[in-house]
Amino acid sequence: MKKVTLFLIAIIQCSWLLCQDYDSNFDTFLFKFATDKEFQAERIKFPLEFRTWENPEEIGGEIITKSIEKAHWQHDYLYANDNYRPQIYDNFEGKLRESDERLFQWIGVETGVNVKYFFKKLDSKWFLVKKEQLGD
Repeated sequence: MKKVTLFLIAIIQCSWLLCQDYDSNFDTFLFKFATDKEFQAERIKFPLEFRTWENPEEIGGEIITKSIEKAHWQHDYLYANDNYRPQIYDNFEGKLRESDERLFQWIGVETGVNVKYFFKKLDSKWFLVKKEQLGD
């Protein structure tokens, strides 16, 4: 009986792990996106639109838009540190309302960091559709 109980518990745990719905809850999706390199690469709409300064040494200069191809993407862990604070919005305008858009933003605390990640739900799945790095 003990073996049967342990077997059933193992099956339930495995089923729970396999059935994780990373798209019904944005926070669950974001954790998986930040920590799983393969999952992240699967959930980016490539080529990814990337807006940044033309010359990173010339903050406030011309803004350019690049396209990042999948082969050139480097995993972005989205980990917090003491110099940044995260801000998540439920749409690209930064207003709280129900939508299929989320804006995750790193805002520097006395550093001028400003990195935005634009997520959109496409075919019931969350995807990173644009990244913007315009801080100093």
